Amino acid sequence: MNINGKKMSADDLKLLYKEYRNDHRSANEQDPKPKKNFKPKRSGIVNPVNDIARFRLIIFWKNKPNVPVWIPSIDFIKGTGDKYYTDELTSYKKLVYYVTHTSHNKFVTAYIMLNLDNRPLWTSNKYNYCVYMNYKNIEKQRFKGEKINRLAWKPKYQGTKSCEVVDRIQFIKDNNLIRVENAN
Repeated sequence: MNINGKKMSADDLKLLYKEYRNDHRSANEQDPKPKKNFKPKRSGIVNPVNDIARFRLIIFWKNKPNVPVWIPSIDFIKGTGDKYYTDELTSYKKLVYYVTHTSHNKFVTAYIMLNLDNRPLWTSNKYNYCVYMNYKNIEKQRFKGEKINRLAWKPKYQGTKSCEVVDRIQFIKDNNLIRVENAN
């Protein structure tokens, strides 16, 4: 047999085929996948100070409609000298702003729930009252068939700072809630 003008014997052909097969065997085999070193991304959800949050935003995104994301309100605002002041009105407004401006057209449903405990812990499941609901960028007046609760605010003076907090007694009266709270 002639290859490129050279006369080759059967043994030479076998050696040539072995070299060809050895040279190109790696082309037919798949390389192992490289290991990826992922760094965990920040979730964007900041844990509240001392795990206390009066409000909880529950939001269902368009890309994951069956997975709710719970975002706590940051009720404490840092003042001078590493002191924290309670300002629930600002935290509520920030959650509403997040829904109406920051996450505009990115969610299906978003609602803000309220906890009436003295120390509303973020990890507890006592967020029983809906105070805001937004469905496809339209604010709603009803949540699960019932009218959304109205909020009542009262000033709270803390040192030199004046803040607004939820008036729980007035909230219970305004919304005709049977539940009796220990208002301390």
